[in-house]
Amino acid sequence: MKKEEKVYWILHTLWWMFFQIYITFPSYKIPVGGSLAVSAFLISHFGTFFLLSHFYRIIYKRLNPQEKSLKVTIIAPIIGIIILGSIFYFINAYGFPVRNPDGEPFNIMEYNQFEYYFECLYHICPWFFLFHLYQYARISFQKDEQLLEASSLLQKTELMNLKSELNPHFLFNALNGIKSLMLTDIDTSRNAITQLSDLLRVSLKISNLSDIKLEVEIKLVQDYLSIEKIRFENRLVVNYDVPPELYQCDVVPMTIQLLVENAVKHGIGQSKSGGEILISAKNEDDSLILKVANTGKLIQENRTLSTSSGIGMKNLEKRLKLRFGEKISLKISESGNWVSAEVSFPYSQY
Repeated sequence: MKKEEKVYWILHTLWWMFFQIYITFPSYKIPVGGSLAVSAFLISHFGTFFLLSHFYRIIYKRLNPQEKSLKVTIIAPIIGIIILGSIFYFINAYGFPVRNPDGEPFNIMEYNQFEYYFECLYHICPWFFLFHLYQYARISFQKDEQLLEASSLLQKTELMNLKSELNPHFLFNALNGIKSLMLTDIDTSRNAITQLSDLLRVSLKISNLSDIKLEVEIKLVQDYLSIEKIRFENRLVVNYDVPPELYQCDVVPMTIQLLVENAVKHGIGQSKSGGEILISAKNEDDSLILKVANTGKLIQENRTLSTSSGIGMKNLEKRLKLRFGEKISLKISESGNWVSAEVSFPYSQY
């Protein structure tokens, strides 16, 4: 038996037992007769309402009101209250003689029938109120769970699409760096291809992870830049400003990698004399700030992410938003002879 069903049967039984105790007060409502009559009175009440209210639950669940109109949700309990209240009324009115407050036998039909009928309905209402309150809470909770599950599935699907978009983008940039060596330096290009295969193996491994350590990300960047240095030779200078205490913090895979690819392609690659790249990280106000700066000038079309033609930067922004929501910042700026791409998101370390 499911936990929900077990809880229902316990509460259902306790409720109608409590109801039996309640309807025997005041004592003059106990029927005339000995213990046999009183027992028959209590058993008939308990059995009738216990079974009929459960039967109502079965019918209500088959109607599946969460998928029907609001009318079903409103009309169903009204009909149930009227039916069970009427049965309660007829059992008391015709089934068992009772005493009046003076202890004398009393025919309940001599009582104001409409007033007594509504009193019977009133006694039945609490069960229906609690039952439908629980059903409303259960259905609302299920819908919230379904929405959350659908949202999570959508995010996972979108993230997988973004990652599948990244792999050819990453491969294209790396191969583009090697192709110029193929006709001039076969041995060097062969070494570069070997390094690229190792790099791709690592990148594919981490692409299935939601987070990696900053230390792993830095190692990936270093391997990538070692390939680019083969192409640029002494024209590419790379410096790092990453405090060791930040190595174990969590980052989205290929965050710095994409910033570096962008710097190489749109910065260093546009200058015949090459240039310098500075990679830095810092923890500021519980935010991890990752920055990649390169010498050069900012191309007009790449001044904002919305106008940037680079797949990588737009991809990165989407993945960061899927991971951290609106608590991220990604901006590109120019100062003097330097262009900087800066990413900021909540700091976390596990």
